[in-house]
Amino acid sequence: MTKKEAEEILHLVGVGALNVLYSNHFWQRAHERVPGFNSPAAMDILKYGTVISDPQWSKQYGNHTVKVRGQTDYGRITIVVAISFLDDAFCVTLYPD
Repeated sequence: MTKKEAEEILHLVGVGALNVLYSNHFWQRAHERVPGFNSPAAMDILKYGTVISDPQWSKQYGNHTVKVRGQTDYGRITIVVAISFLDDAFCVTLYPD
């Protein structure tokens, strides 16, 4: 997977053509690191943010991960997103920059 392909997949997630799921770990970190962070803020990052890393293959999980950074009402946030072979996106964790 290339960075451009990851950007295209995230665009499709942003317009609702592909699914996005959030892990329990994602919400645990969100509550710890960015109190009040919510699904609309996460979606804004996926829709309008910038992919800041090249996709990395995870043999263990069978997917690629990328980092997406965006500006929100909660400050600048980076989300680690796993993209599956079915092109669904799965938000793994996040952290404030």
